[in-house]
Amino acid sequence: MDISIYKLKTKFQNLLMPICEKLVKLKITPNQITVTTVLLNIIFAGIIYKFSNYNFSNPNTLILLKTKSGRHALAYYQKGKLTMASFVSIGTAEHKTISGQYTITPDQIRRRSRKYKNAPMPYSLHISWGYFLHQWRSNGYPLSHGCIRVPWLYQQWLYKQIKQGKQTQIIIHNPYQATSFKKGE
Repeated sequence: MDISIYKLKTKFQNLLMPICEKLVKLKITPNQITVTTVLLNIIFAGIIYKFSNYNFSNPNTLILLKTKSGRHALAYYQKGKLTMASFVSIGTAEHKTISGQYTITPDQIRRRSRKYKNAPMPYSLHISWGYFLHQWRSNGYPLSHGCIRVPWLYQQWLYKQIKQGKQTQIIIHNPYQATSFKKGE
């Protein structure tokens, strides 16, 4: 079978067309998309830079904190090096996410909530009591009933890393107040 870049290009364009049509209806221009993407990349790069200067006692550590922009970020250090960072969603004001330091344990790929109408909690990693890190929609702002929601591919990757037996701690640093780390603190 001979695959051509031109065949792939057409298929890719066909996948994008419905999205483009919605953007046109919303009167969003290509320049607005480009500027927004650049700004989000700058913010994300700043978070990665901020996290990259710290060493922790456990070589495999997750850190969750609220950034100065108001969004929640999760960073994963593997063997002391930053290997993943993403915006995540935590619990709302009515259903707060716990703070503290915990050891993460792998749970189930297809877990469902016993408390909240059998809600799906894919790729669950147990934090403590009824609190989990799991895959679900996330925008960096509080959305959950207390669990930490991680975007799709990030959580699948994280689950595989921790499932391989790498003891991992999570530090949830006062998730409802913006955090500013200074080297040496």
